[in-house]
Amino acid sequence: MRDLRWTVASTVFTVAIAIPLASNGVETLERFAGVWTGVGVVSEGYPTGRSEKKSGLDVAIWETDAGFTMSWRSPGGEGIRRMTSHFVDSKESGRFAAHQVAPPLSADQDLWAQVDENRMTVYLSHVVEAVERLARYRWSVANGTMTFKYTLSIDGEVTENVTGRLRRAKVVM
Repeated sequence: MRDLRWTVASTVFTVAIAIPLASNGVETLERFAGVWTGVGVVSEGYPTGRSEKKSGLDVAIWETDAGFTMSWRSPGGEGIRRMTSHFVDSKESGRFAAHQVAPPLSADQDLWAQVDENRMTVYLSHVVEAVERLARYRWSVANGTMTFKYTLSIDGEVTENVTGRLRRAKVVM
């Protein structure tokens, strides 16, 4: 009887710990973990797509005790964007707050991530002289392939779009 009580107690404890992690999106992080590389297509003058050019994409994502860290490079109309950020669990369902960012954010910028199922989205908002810019970086994973979509909206109008496909890189140590 005592063994049954310990089994039930440990099961309840395990479920009590696992449910909050699952509801916060932490369990989905391992789908994204690793180094991914690929090619993106930049559509300038979006949505008309007046000009398109191809460029390399990469992202590295790894879990940490309190959330995850990611470093990414993506093309855009203003050149190559590079960013590294440490995200911590915000205790809201699937939402992670940026903890440290390189290059550093200015006081009028905000960075956060949303993780759910097979999708990870990083949002970077920036307001300058009453003009709101919202950059959305979205990575989705299915069947061993990661798709990437970046959109830049200025005052609610999409002005730039980048799409791409990435594959998990083989890392040799």
